[in-house]
Order: sequence, then structure tokens, then C-alpha cells
Amino acid sequence: MVFMNNKKFTAGILAVAMLSGIFLTGFTYQQGIGDVYYETKSRIYDNTTYHEQLAGHSANGIVRAYFVNADTQDTDLKPYVFEGEVTGTYTMNTMISTLENQGYKVVAGINGDIYDMATGTPKGLSIHDGKIKTSGYAPEYVISFDEDGAATLEKAALRYTLQGTINVPTVIITEPTQPAD
Repeated sequence: MVFMNNKKFTAGILAVAMLSGIFLTGFTYQQGIGDVYYETKSRIYDNTTYHEQLAGHSANGIVRAYFVNADTQDTDLKPYVFEGEVTGTYTMNTMISTLENQGYKVVAGINGDIYDMATGTPKGLSIHDGKIKTSGYAPEYVISFDEDGAATLEKAALRYTLQGTINVPTVIITEPTQPAD
């Protein structure tokens, strides 16, 4: 009888362990991509990691996410926004080579602009050295870095006014005269 109860007890423990393995595996829910089933994380620099996530989304099916997480507080790592023509359609390799030729060491590159894949025209705004850069196409979002180096995608609420006068010569326009018959 003790042997039989011991088998049932062992089977119960085994069943609980197996169910725990299914339900407590670290699956997480990420807003926007759904339930994350698989995630890798690789250290690429001081306080900087590269992540890949595989998720299941009810509407979109399987979704993959790739991102870099960097804590810039205790490192010499600084975010840099590549500046070129707004519609330059630069490749990641071109941007990295340009910066490395200027003496920068590139740790990670993120194509952080949202763009029209058919034309390469960027959507939204970017700010470089305090200047707003935009193609004028869907400028309602901006990728920004705060003073601590944290990146966010923000809804832009940009308002501006222009005041001034244009100093041009005044030309008097007279009504055209009808030619005589």
C-alpha cells in the first residue's frame, strides 16, 4: 500500500512539474506583437544588448522583433542620428561607413526612420543638432532621445507661426485695354 501511494505521489509531482514547465516557461506578452515564445539576448557593448523575439499574434500570425537595449548612464556609448538628405535612401552599410570614416566606432545601427518602402521617402520627423528634418510625409511622429539618451517614438505636436514682411518692389497693374477694331 505504501508503494502504491508512493507511485501516485511521484506521478502527481511529475505531473505538476510538467505543467509548471508548460505554464511557467517565461512566455511574456508584449503589446503590439503578442505572446513572446522565444527570445535571445546578446551583449554587444558595455550595458548594451541586442534582442530578437519571436511572438504569436492573433491578427498578424508569427511576428519577429529585433531591438537594441542600451543603458547609456555608465558608459561612453552615445546615440547618434545620421544626417543626410531627407530622401537619401541610405543603406545601413553606407551610414556605418560614413560614421566610421569620421572616427566613430559603431556598436549598433538601427534604421529608426519609418519610411515608405516603395519610394524610400521617410515618414515622420527627426531632429539633428536641434534642427527638425522631415520629408513632409506623415510628420505626426518623431524619434527622440532625451537628455539621458533614452530613445522614444513620440506623437509630435508641432505648431509654429511665421511673422514678417516681404520687401519687394510694388508693381502697379492696370486693366488691359481692348484693342481697337
